[in-house]
Amino acid sequence: MAAIDEWAGVWRRRWIAWPDGSRDDRTDVTWVQGPSLFVDLRQPAGRPDFDGVDSLDACTSEHLAWLARQEGFAGQFDFDGTHHHWRRIFDFQSASPPPDVGALHGHGDHAIEIGRDAPYVEYWARDGEDQAPAAALRFEDEQGRAGFLVRTGDLFAVAFDRPSVLPSDKPLAELSTTASAEDIRPLLDCDISIGEIRGGAWIITASSLPFREGEDLAPQRVRDRLAFGAAASETRWRIVAEEASPADFALFSSANAGTSV
Repeated sequence: MAAIDEWAGVWRRRWIAWPDGSRDDRTDVTWVQGPSLFVDLRQPAGRPDFDGVDSLDACTSEHLAWLARQEGFAGQFDFDGTHHHWRRIFDFQSASPPPDVGALHGHGDHAIEIGRDAPYVEYWARDGEDQAPAAALRFEDEQGRAGFLVRTGDLFAVAFDRPSVLPSDKPLAELSTTASAEDIRPLLDCDISIGEIRGGAWIITASSLPFREGEDLAPQRVRDRLAFGAAASETRWRIVAEEASPADFALFSSANAGTSV
């Protein structure tokens, strides 16, 4: 059984199965693992057309219902010698997420995960070849809102917790069935995005906020401060944990390396 550092990379879930014989092979699940920090995005089938939608305010009830069914989380990956634990610092669906613990058994670029507290089996496949080296940052804004940036090779994931707090321990998907559109929109403002680095641009290819797809994340760092794209002048994040050296792995493109925030 592999230790934590051997799981660094981008993994796609092919299916999940339960003891009653049911299984899900339609949800689009991507797990991006750094040296220990990770980001995970899970998007259900049946995505509506988001063409022309440029914000949560522009989303129809159909859009909002689908967005509320997404899952995602970011945090710290641990291993106790028997089980792997995805410690969720924040969770798209829940203010108090349940423990996420399972035993991973690797077979080259494939892995089987068996749940410890829930009876499930998941089949994972590495996305492409080994994406090492890997590096990651954890950061916070002035209010303590958490964020994560994980890079493995030319693939990355970024996650920003929502500014507001979920009002109960009920899953967001359940809250959305009774909440008004005005009430649910702020709760959906939790950005978990996956992307590729192309010619120095950090292009978002999948996001819990689909209108962000195609944007350049454009991370900009000076010392312990971090900013992104057009929001660089508005939001400055303080780096609170760093894994590996951005200088060693060119975590940030040279075009952004000298940008002041």
